[in-house]
Formats: sequence, C-alpha cells, structure tokens
Amino acid sequence: MSFPKLTAALKDLAQSELDLQKVLGDETMLAMWTDPYFPPTLKRTTEHLADLREARLKAEDAEEHLDEALSRGGDPLTLESLWFGSQLLDYAGQKFQTASELHAMWKRLGPRRPNDELWWNEWGSQTTYPDHSRLFDLMDAITGLRSTYRRQWLAEYTPYRMDTALGRFDAEYQSWRRFQEKLQEFSESSHEGATLPSLLGLAEGH
Repeated sequence: MSFPKLTAALKDLAQSELDLQKVLGDETMLAMWTDPYFPPTLKRTTEHLADLREARLKAEDAEEHLDEALSRGGDPLTLESLWFGSQLLDYAGQKFQTASELHAMWKRLGPRRPNDELWWNEWGSQTTYPDHSRLFDLMDAITGLRSTYRRQWLAEYTPYRMDTALGRFDAEYQSWRRFQEKLQEFSESSHEGATLPSLLGLAEGH
C-alpha cells in the first residue's frame, strides 16, 4: 500500500466534503439528491460556485492519488470504495454547478430566442447535444456511479435492499433525461423571436 498517496487522497476527500458542506449543509449524502432547480437551492449554489469548483478539484485530486496507490499494490476493495466516494463528491459538485451555470446561460440569451446560429452555439450544443453536452455528461456520470455502487454492494453485502438504494441513481438519471427532453422539445417547437419561458418552469418536475 502506498501510504503517502492514500494519506493525500484522504486529505483531499475530507477537504472536498468540507467545501461541499458549505453549499449543501452537513448532510451532503442526502442533500445531493435534491432538486438543483428548487429556488432556494439554486440561489445558494449560485452564491457558492467557488466552493463547488473547489470541492470538485479536491475530489479529482483524490482520484489521482487513489489511482497511483492502486498501481503500487494497494488493496483494490478499499481503494475502489474511496474512489467511489471521490466520484460521488465530484458528481455532487458537477450537478449543482451545472444547474447554476445553465440558469445563467439561459438568462444571458435574453427574453426571446436568438437566431439559430447563436441559439446552437450558446445553448443547444452545450445542453442537449447527445454526443457531448452538459446534461448528457450528468447522465453518463450517474449511470457510471450506479454501476460502481452496485458492484461494491455485491462485493460486501447480500442483494437485500440493493435495488432500493439503486433507485436513487435511477431517479437521478431519469430526472436529467426528462429535463433534456423538455429542452429539446422546446428547441424544436420554437423559433427565432419566440418568448423564452423561465428555465425553472421548464425544469419543474424534471
């Protein structure tokens, strides 16, 4: 086991958690599943974007240290559990950071839909494009976390209640998928000059 790398990873994980607590409160594992477009939550995350970025950076640093520890003969089961924790912290930061940034992007578009080129460059390509965009990045991230969580659960426990726990991951994926579909439907049904509705209205029930 590479103890210096493990020590560095644990330090980064602890700092990432503290940064996330500044945004979500002490119960981050529960708060991370909440709706990022709930107005009080959106207001708070917008005010703490710097803390979200720091939480993600520390989580990513932890992943690098854990990868090195694994390459040097560290226990795979222990390190994968910590690696999953770093990924979960990174996802939580990504989720609330993305919601706040998309809200700001939508506001910058103005009250009416701009021309198609600007609409695509400033919005569509970054939000609903299936090959690589912010919402699809979130969908990819949560499905990857689900797979890791399931594998770790089966390595340490019986399958009892596993599907209940996995339901949170499934619901998270579906919420982003529904939101992406709503945005895509609006994009396809509207035209230049159309009044832009509230993004929070489009996100409602996503």
